Amino acid sequence: MSDQEHLVYGIDIATNLLVKCKRNNPTIGVSVGDAENLCFEDGVFDLTYCFHSSWYFPRPMEAIAEMVRVTRKGGSVVFDVQNALNFEINTLWEQRVRLVHGLGGWMRRFKNAVKVLVGKGNVDRANVVYEVPCDPEEARGHLDSLGVRHVRTYGRADAQLSTIDHDTTPYARLVFVVKV
Repeated sequence: MSDQEHLVYGIDIATNLLVKCKRNNPTIGVSVGDAENLCFEDGVFDLTYCFHSSWYFPRPMEAIAEMVRVTRKGGSVVFDVQNALNFEINTLWEQRVRLVHGLGGWMRRFKNAVKVLVGKGNVDRANVVYEVPCDPEEARGHLDSLGVRHVRTYGRADAQLSTIDHDTTPYARLVFVVKV
């Protein structure tokens, strides 16, 4: 392999997404995997990249730790989070939690039980709260506890990324660029 070539490897928990990826680019290596428990040895990647996924992880801090673990010293980790400190993001998440755990959730559970009993229809999986936002300060603290000191955070406003120093609340999505 020359200096200009590189290997790309993709992990996803959804097999259908990996099939689509492989169909679009057959040179990419893919496997089903869990972001919170990656099946790679320490320090095997120069760059670990995770976009539009972290808010689906039940334990995002464990996934971040795994990304750091599989990245070689001197490499980079890039990921984004939905900002839990953003008012709109947090409000929408709280509404989803109330819907899932409140009366709407009990009604869906009852309908699902009936569907299973009579053997008809698809089970409504809306009882799962997807897109859980992340506290960026918790992410920064976790990276610090992993010994990572070079962290830059960017916020997206009007399709422009800008570096953030302290006040991260206005941005719905934040991008972390970490030097391991």
